[in-house]
Amino acid sequence: MGRPKTIPPDLKRCQGEHREGSFMSFGIPPWVRCKNKPVMLAKENRPREDGCRGTMSLCSDCMKVMIDKLGADYATLTPIKQKGKRNATR
Repeated sequence: MGRPKTIPPDLKRCQGEHREGSFMSFGIPPWVRCKNKPVMLAKENRPREDGCRGTMSLCSDCMKVMIDKLGADYATLTPIKQKGKRNATR
């Protein structure tokens, strides 16, 4: 049996998720994906139980949450290179 297929990082939108709702929400609030632009790629340092190491794109806010919850040594962080605007010269 092969390894499970992983979802590739999205360089246009953060892949962090958070609960949407409040203490007044009925039932369990749903998980929603962050809408911010990513600034870092986070690659897991150790394989999970399935043998895969995932990589995901994160905005600065979601990156801070990941570090707080999982620790600074959980993933290797690599900045996403932003495409610069070209200067039009004649």
